[in-house]
Amino acid sequence: MTNFALKTSSAEKPQKVLLVDDDDAILRATSHQLTLNGYDVVTAMDAEEAEQVILEDGIEIVICDFAMPGLNGLEFCQKLRNRPETRSIYFIMFTGYGKNDEKIQALKSGVDDYITKSFDPAELVARVHVAQRIVELQRQVVRLERMQTYSELITTLAHEINNPLTGLLGFLELAKIKLKRVPLSEADVEKIVQMLERTHEQGKRIGVVVERLLNLKDYKTKTYLETVRMIDIDTPSPEN
Repeated sequence: MTNFALKTSSAEKPQKVLLVDDDDAILRATSHQLTLNGYDVVTAMDAEEAEQVILEDGIEIVICDFAMPGLNGLEFCQKLRNRPETRSIYFIMFTGYGKNDEKIQALKSGVDDYITKSFDPAELVARVHVAQRIVELQRQVVRLERMQTYSELITTLAHEINNPLTGLLGFLELAKIKLKRVPLSEADVEKIVQMLERTHEQGKRIGVVVERLLNLKDYKTKTYLETVRMIDIDTPSPEN
């Protein structure tokens, strides 16, 4: 097999790739090609071992043989797709056959790419580079979604908690001023009681907001001041 290498930046952290095949010679040859191109390669001989590696190492790209003892490659791919923590793994199927109907079945069942074992090393590396680009795009989408969620949460806290908190502190300050008056009239006492009751209401509102935020499983957003998005805590969360 001819060696084929593309230069990768030494400053970048190597992308980890998992190779799964019960043929040790295939594992060594493929691992060698990918290692030459700067990938951090780990191997497994069957689906059970591969699953353990994925859970321990946080693998994002898998190259897996179709025909293996135990779960075959297609069954293993479907198992990964059914678990939230492994659903987004980029899965490349490795096979010695390459029949069109087999390819179609694999792609329909969740396989991202398909390559025969009589591969050109340059093609293998190119396909893994594509996988790496897609994985990085997925990371960027997740980061953007998290940033959006943080922004909406901060806006929600600023609005839903800051408003009643401002009222609570204001009523307490007014009550404190009233209490400093000597002697207190019956009207003063009544006003202080009213202020404390309103303070209590504002405190309970903050408690409700915190409880709803803690119990959020999913949420909708609403527009605040026409342009700012915030979490709608007054609408029940949709059921998963």
